[in-house]
Amino acid sequence: MKFSLSALIVAMSATVAASEESTTEAVPCIGNISSLSIGDTCTGTWSDLRDILRPTQKSVGFAWVFRQQQLKMKTKEQAQQSLNKKLIPVSLGPDGTAYILDAHHSLSALDLSGFKSTVIALTVSCDSLINVPASQQLNELASRKFAYLYGRVPGCPNTLPTAIPTASIPTNIAFRKSAVTMEDDRWRSITAFTRYVQNGPISCTSTNKLCGRAYNRVCNPEGEGIPFFEFRWGYFFNDIYNTPSLWDNTTAYKAFSEGYETLISPTPQFPATQDDIDKWQAVAEYLVYPAREAYASNYKVPLGDLAGNLPGYVAGLVPIPDGDSDCTRPQCSSGDDTTPDPTREPQQCIQPTTKLNVAGTNTNTNKEIE
Repeated sequence: MKFSLSALIVAMSATVAASEESTTEAVPCIGNISSLSIGDTCTGTWSDLRDILRPTQKSVGFAWVFRQQQLKMKTKEQAQQSLNKKLIPVSLGPDGTAYILDAHHSLSALDLSGFKSTVIALTVSCDSLINVPASQQLNELASRKFAYLYGRVPGCPNTLPTAIPTASIPTNIAFRKSAVTMEDDRWRSITAFTRYVQNGPISCTSTNKLCGRAYNRVCNPEGEGIPFFEFRWGYFFNDIYNTPSLWDNTTAYKAFSEGYETLISPTPQFPATQDDIDKWQAVAEYLVYPAREAYASNYKVPLGDLAGNLPGYVAGLVPIPDGDSDCTRPQCSSGDDTTPDPTREPQQCIQPTTKLNVAGTNTNTNKEIE
């Protein structure tokens, strides 16, 4: 999810604080977070906040994390500039904790960069669960579509995700050589790359280079961002990869499947090179075909509280005339009393046909890395 900003970060260091202003007053998160209300903002360094921020999903796309780090966080200055543009929406939890409602990939990329002194800003989207016991927090958030409680069996990256217990969600985000708490979701990576297609089957102009992306980011009827829309598209792409008969364009399927099976899943121990990332982007272009086919328009994602059609479907191989919508942050609401759609029965493990984790050359020269 990506949301429009109403304020800039107030930097905590003296050198930055003198030069940057915010349209809303931010306080230090440490020592104040439990007293904040909806709409309030606080700031702190990543090193101070990373152990009190609780993920609301089990996995991130490792390749996409590396793409974010290589593109936006190669230097300390670049990392700070990238996070200056982002407010991290949270739901307040008990005992001074906060549950992250967005930006898991950005924060994973920041942890990968090693720039622990980078200042981040949190904004409170939900404060009504602060007295809910920690053991119930994720289920409450899931009923509001604020938590993604689905995952795959380890070692089965192409098996469709199914419901997982809340205990399997990590208690913090760590994505560095000394610790990795998040699991890899290759389909979340490939889904993100499909939103940045420039050389696919649709010709675009220089002023609208991403007109040929697989789908559009849209808002809900209230103008709010749609939670976990990328995971929903990832489920669809995973499903049609496992079911070739669903593709109208068999040539595109063959090219995608052959390319996908060669893609490297990087880790902090075995980082991605720029060539690795470029290959992910090139393979993602073939998914524009099934994303624009009529079958996708009627596809129902069977993910419980997140079940439904694919958000942002665009029919046919036609240019998307505008950029993604600027959606507001989702508002805290009561849980949904309706019975969620059931997920599919667990599949047998679908093993990859090639080794997916391949050692790369670490060209990262950052000195702050743990």
